[in-house]
Amino acid sequence: MSDSFETLAIHAGQEPDPLTGSVVPPVYLTSTFKQDGVGGLRGGYEYSRSANPTRTALEQCLAAIEGGNRALAFASGMAAEDCLLRTVLKPGDHVLIPDDAYGGTYRLFARVLSGWGIDHTVVPVTDPALLPPKAEKVAVPPGAPTKIVAIGVSTGGPQAMEYLLSQLPGDFPGTIAVVQHMPDGFTDMFARRLHEVCPLRVKEAQSGDLLQPGRVLICPGNRHMKVKRLPLGDVVVLTDEARVNGHRPSADVLMRSVAEEFRSQAIGVLMTGMGDDGAEGLGAIKKEGGMTIAQSEESCVVFGMPKAAIERGYAIRVVGLDVLGATLQALCGRAARAGN
Repeated sequence: MSDSFETLAIHAGQEPDPLTGSVVPPVYLTSTFKQDGVGGLRGGYEYSRSANPTRTALEQCLAAIEGGNRALAFASGMAAEDCLLRTVLKPGDHVLIPDDAYGGTYRLFARVLSGWGIDHTVVPVTDPALLPPKAEKVAVPPGAPTKIVAIGVSTGGPQAMEYLLSQLPGDFPGTIAVVQHMPDGFTDMFARRLHEVCPLRVKEAQSGDLLQPGRVLICPGNRHMKVKRLPLGDVVVLTDEARVNGHRPSADVLMRSVAEEFRSQAIGVLMTGMGDDGAEGLGAIKKEGGMTIAQSEESCVVFGMPKAAIERGYAIRVVGLDVLGATLQALCGRAARAGN
């Protein structure tokens, strides 16, 4: 193929791009494309309808029109979405889907990607004009946190965490570290959303972030988060260690670290989610004299992680989501500060 060639065909009167000379080629009904699996090689044709040229035929046609040896056609619509998702996702990932997404997106996750171990949660999208005013932030309570609350959550977590944190006051005397099973790139958006709607100060964690009263640190996707007690302040530390229970981040990694560093000052909470990540970590907190809590079955979207902890005898208390905030306030209250 020559280094450059002129475009000889114009589709529906569209003029070529003045910089590249490209045009929209004629594609009938839909594109044809195939994905063999998550992260797999591409080949063949998954999307095909009558009167629609196959991708190979289309590329041959384009090459002939352009006078080149080879052409490349890109998929569009659901084929492009399928291509993107199967390229960037991997089994065990969790994806948030807006509730106003195209119906084909739901079907893609429910019928195709779910078979590859990719989980999803549908989240509401609200007109910004209808959103409540942003929660006002209060000054950081003085002194060290009364307790550290380690939370592990997965499927159904975004809604559950928003509800829980909205029940806690801005001057909450404890500090909170959260592992939400979520892909890399989504946790920052998740933390920003929580910061906007909750009285507490929420951010995606970075290594060295201080564990302060009234602060919530969300572990980034594809990282593990641990805690470390230091003379100048307690901090979180992010690592790239291997997946645990198939997850990175893993609730077990966070909770075992919290148990080791904070012992009886630790509170472990396992919330809605499938699998058993965090169950053994909750057991470690209980062994060190900390408080352990599992979300009740009736208030979970998926009763997996809490159930695993309950069945192994690691959950001291089983609490509904509607009273979990009040429970944490009681456990981390001002009276607790005086005793530590």
